[in-house]
Amino acid sequence: MTLTNHAGRKSDLGEFPDFEWFHDDFVRFQKDGAHSTLHVLTDNSYAKLLGQLSDRKFDQTSPELRVNILDFYSDLSARIETKKDQNDWEKVLSELDQLKSMTPIPTVAANPAP
Repeated sequence: MTLTNHAGRKSDLGEFPDFEWFHDDFVRFQKDGAHSTLHVLTDNSYAKLLGQLSDRKFDQTSPELRVNILDFYSDLSARIETKKDQNDWEKVLSELDQLKSMTPIPTVAANPAP
């Protein structure tokens, strides 16, 4: 499974070394508190990612990715674009519950050093 951010960079979620590029690229545009287009893209991207991971029963979800998603949704009273569609929001809440209850698989290096 691959996720592409707005700058065209890709990350293979099966080999999750670092999810910060996704988060950092969008957060820097939200510092002014405005609900910008990029904020909407962030909300929709997290909802889509959460759905894709849930569809796979979180089998490729590293501990770091799990924490990143749970941090993003840590304040459910925040202005989140996905809330505009009740069905989509209920799906996100259900998937978050699943994510909270799953046990993440530790990330292992592909070629560990001897």
